[in-house]
Amino acid sequence: MVISTAVNDFKGWGKVDYAWLLTATTSITAITLAMGGSTLSIISALANSVCVILVAQGKVSTYLWGTVGVVTYAYLAYVWGFYGESILNVAYYLPMQLVGYILWSRNSDGSDVVKAKLSSKHALVGIVTVPLAIAATSYGLHLLGGKMVVVDASTTILSVVAMGLLAARMKEQWILWIIVNTLSIYMWTTAYMSGSSDGLATLMMWSVFLLNSIYGAFKWYVGEELK
Repeated sequence: MVISTAVNDFKGWGKVDYAWLLTATTSITAITLAMGGSTLSIISALANSVCVILVAQGKVSTYLWGTVGVVTYAYLAYVWGFYGESILNVAYYLPMQLVGYILWSRNSDGSDVVKAKLSSKHALVGIVTVPLAIAATSYGLHLLGGKMVVVDASTTILSVVAMGLLAARMKEQWILWIIVNTLSIYMWTTAYMSGSSDGLATLMMWSVFLLNSIYGAFKWYVGEELK
């Protein structure tokens, strides 16, 4: 059943959707190979890219690809000293793949997940608590000797919130993903400029993430209205 779902989730897309999937995956592979990126970095970038594209499509199998992407990316982040990113992926993203899979499977109309909207009360709680959490995390990462701790902490905390919203099927997740992806591009650009070919593959992955978060926001907000 799992394999069948993974295959069927790629059926019935529009031409633009297929074109975006092809463009994102081939560009990441070609550029990373040309620049000498490792096999692991290519696998991580591809798995995570397909994962986020499937999120934009509202497909349950996103969590199958996400599991592969989480494990490989956590290792790459650890190697480059982005401990917040590594801890986030192992301790949070990995178990959330199972949680998200279960929640999306239970709230599907048979082909796509049913979207929801965050309440004003919950949005206000987030606006108050998230900055405090970023400050505390920045200090903790500083004690660990991490790099770019404020940016690392920001992507970590915002990703925790965004992943929770994703599993809960909330449209507002896309606003946070746009912020996270922009900050992550800056962080991994630094890694690439330091001479990391793996940094290039991961930078390409986050660039795809940013474009996809804009694409996903359109699909979940405007696309729903056009149906």
